[in-house]
Amino acid sequence: MRLISLFLFYGLLSCSHFNSLRAPASENLSLSEKRSLVWNSAYRMVMDERPDLYDDLKGYEQNLEMFYEFLGKADRGEIQGLKTPLKKRGSIFSSSIINTKLPQASFETWQEMEEERLNAYFNNRYVFSYKDKVYTLWGSELTEKNIAPYILSVKKQMLPGLSNKKFLVAFFNHQSFLEIEEGRYFSLPQLTRVRNYNQRRFEEDFNLQTGLKGLEFTTIANGVSSPLLIEGFSEYFSSKNYLMLRGQLLDDYNNSCETKAYVRSFSMRKIAREFLETLLNEKSKLMRELSITNNEYNEMMALAVGILAVESKLGTSLKYKFKEDIRIGKLNLGQALIKRLKRMRGRNDENSRGLTQIKNIGPLLEDTSYAYLENADLDVPKHAAIATMFVLKEKFGYLMHFRKSHPHIDDFNWPDYLYYFYQGASRQITKGTATPKKNLRIRKIMDLREKMMIFEKCL
Repeated sequence: MRLISLFLFYGLLSCSHFNSLRAPASENLSLSEKRSLVWNSAYRMVMDERPDLYDDLKGYEQNLEMFYEFLGKADRGEIQGLKTPLKKRGSIFSSSIINTKLPQASFETWQEMEEERLNAYFNNRYVFSYKDKVYTLWGSELTEKNIAPYILSVKKQMLPGLSNKKFLVAFFNHQSFLEIEEGRYFSLPQLTRVRNYNQRRFEEDFNLQTGLKGLEFTTIANGVSSPLLIEGFSEYFSSKNYLMLRGQLLDDYNNSCETKAYVRSFSMRKIAREFLETLLNEKSKLMRELSITNNEYNEMMALAVGILAVESKLGTSLKYKFKEDIRIGKLNLGQALIKRLKRMRGRNDENSRGLTQIKNIGPLLEDTSYAYLENADLDVPKHAAIATMFVLKEKFGYLMHFRKSHPHIDDFNWPDYLYYFYQGASRQITKGTATPKKNLRIRKIMDLREKMMIFEKCL
């Protein structure tokens, strides 16, 4: 009954703001519906991250004050394995935020903020101002003490006239830019290091694409020169920001870093070693063929290795051997039997083949230098590795197109969701129900990714 109840409850919920800043449209929603949506979104996020808390929180609707206090603890980092948007995973902001001491407003005071809270939620903001203070959606009060001192010193030097309240709201909402006046923006201090490191490269690129100059240096105070950004450049910068934070200068398909990788469990597995070595040796060429960036390639490479492990157990599973190794001459008995069983059930789709169980690779290889693989044996590790990357690139395009349908997919965790498209479970993305941590195969892939060491030398 418990699992059925969980399933039914998940089916009723369609969005979450608690762990991502994507709120649904609020048009035509009543006030009670808006309230319910915010609470349900928080509850779903908690269940996604900590399903073991189901029994403790299942009656939260009857005790909202208790649940409110619980969410305040999550803001402070006191709930193990549960993080709110104050500290995004893998973000440069994480090291700049100190959230151990966050006093939470009383439940009554929090209720008084309802208009400001709902406006923040439906405008994709986790932090908002109320009177003279700054709060999270769950009443945690934020001050300058929650920001690393070096950030504040940069702010004081570069933007001495900017109110602390306005800065706090922008900073804790992870904004890349703050509008100084119409059409002109200031790059927030926490990105200064990244901005300076890449400035020449991305300004040249912006100028090449638009014919405009991206930065105008203006003396702010005490002789300090700081860049103001012209209209259009902030959007350009934001699109590059994820790549730059991950150590990549620009999303140039020719900018391939020299890469080595090691997985301890592969050391004695010939098939696994050859598969991974192919992905490393073919990296530069495949990046150009697939039009993907260095970091996208690394993520797909790690996923391809995980797929090899879960689909055929590195070529050792009995199911795989039955499907591929029982032959009489050129006749593959395993494949013939599977195809016959499919036809008896009214299915006409092709059988999955090879070490990573690919159905039809041919159309993806047309007009590429790897077209010869269309009829290649995908039991060969080298062939399977290359073919898998072509399939993943196709599925990556689908994921990027449908990602808005799922409230938890962002620029950092998309690799955790890509396998849903690979295994034909795309509806879990389009319906917003995919939960990678509850998928046994994806958990195995994620575990292998954690154990995989990647070393890079980027020019």
